[in-house]
Amino acid sequence: MPITIQPCEHGQLLDQIGELAVCHWQEIETEFSDRVPEPHREVYDAMAAAGCLIAFSATVDGAVVGYASAFACRHPHYDMVLAHHDTLYLHPAHRNGSTGLRLMKAIEQEAFARGAEHMMWTAKPGSAFERILTGKGYRAEETIYCKEL
Repeated sequence: MPITIQPCEHGQLLDQIGELAVCHWQEIETEFSDRVPEPHREVYDAMAAAGCLIAFSATVDGAVVGYASAFACRHPHYDMVLAHHDTLYLHPAHRNGSTGLRLMKAIEQEAFARGAEHMMWTAKPGSAFERILTGKGYRAEETIYCKEL
């Protein structure tokens, strides 16, 4: 079956991705936190109400197999709209084609339509996603350092 990429309401997406979000966390985020994600719905709802939240789903026969979301809003220091990805995940069973790239492109196009001048993605150092970004013409802009407090 073909995979469909479509815009969606972020709240609706959160309601549909329970098990998929756990897979995402187990694959990518467990070194950052041993806590299963619990999205702060009120913050996401406020961002959506302000027109700053972009969300897309990847579905097969109506079942969500992947998703991407980003924030697009005016930068607090500069007079420009920037977009920054929040999530991007595709179930491993559906990574054999271009679906991940299609999700990225959908986010980029919508961010541009909302006036974003730059798109920012975060990637783990040395990851396949970092290589994909570099191959798509992205450059490292800053490095984030993290330690437990």
